[in-house]
Amino acid sequence: MRNFFVYTLVFFLAVILQFVFSKYLLVFGYFPNLALIITVYFGFKKGPVHGQLFGFSSGLIWDIMAVDLFGGRALILTCAGFFSGKFTKRWDETKPLTQIFLVLFFSLFF
Repeated sequence: MRNFFVYTLVFFLAVILQFVFSKYLLVFGYFPNLALIITVYFGFKKGPVHGQLFGFSSGLIWDIMAVDLFGGRALILTCAGFFSGKFTKRWDETKPLTQIFLVLFFSLFF
């Protein structure tokens, strides 16, 4: 039960940072996609089910707040959570290069 509250807190902090403070925390005109980064992290650390749930939740909230294609981000983040969790055994998730590669790969779909 404690993990659920921690996940929920991380989720809401990421949503607040992504949507409220993204205008003020720009780096060279860009803001990192926190939803994607945290989804890949949860997929690596907790497995494909947790990655999918976090990715779908954050993607659905993002789709609700945006006015473009509904469900697109939920699908992309769900796939990112699943594949990052599924390939945990094949890739070394502790290496930063693996994490950077996976985040950049899914960033192409955004």
